[in-house]
Amino acid sequence: AIAANEILQTGGQILPLSLVVIFAFTVFLSSTNGIAASAVSREGRQFYIMKIIPVSYPRQAAAKISVAVLFSVIGWLLMFLMAVFLFKLPLWYLLALVMIMPGAILLPNLSGFIFDLLWPKLHWDNEQTAVKRNVNVLYGMLSSLLISLLLGILVYFLNPSYEVSLLILVAVPLLIAAVLAVFLRRQAANLFAGIQA
Repeated sequence: AIAANEILQTGGQILPLSLVVIFAFTVFLSSTNGIAASAVSREGRQFYIMKIIPVSYPRQAAAKISVAVLFSVIGWLLMFLMAVFLFKLPLWYLLALVMIMPGAILLPNLSGFIFDLLWPKLHWDNEQTAVKRNVNVLYGMLSSLLISLLLGILVYFLNPSYEVSLLILVAVPLLIAAVLAVFLRRQAANLFAGIQA
């Protein structure tokens, strides 16, 4: 095992910046699966079914996002367990990683789904095309990474304490995710209704 504990114990700006890097990596990891950012597009010509089944649009959106979040959490958990076994990370740092995880996972999944709802690609020959050639996956990834970059700049130039940095990386992404969730809940019916398969 690599003794990362000694590095972390030195403190300074390396602690908050390491959290920023891990936050951005988690965002990237959650974005690359493309599940949320292609959830609508993958319906293809069968999209009309979403309009006629007796389930509200917000509930359908929540179900699709939940699946994407679940896969993101599984991917994150595998990386987390790998870090636990490979590096000698202190418990307080591991708890910090767990705390920044929800925002880092929710942001790309919510934003990616909203982009796909705004500009779905319903006409494709196979389902892989709906994911691999779907620019909404890229939009969701870039928008979330941009937020990660802005948070990193904020932490770097403000140079706050470790505790304040952690608070920023936990609270700000969750606040943005909450705004996106409220927007989706209120606009889901209009956005779904405007899609023509």
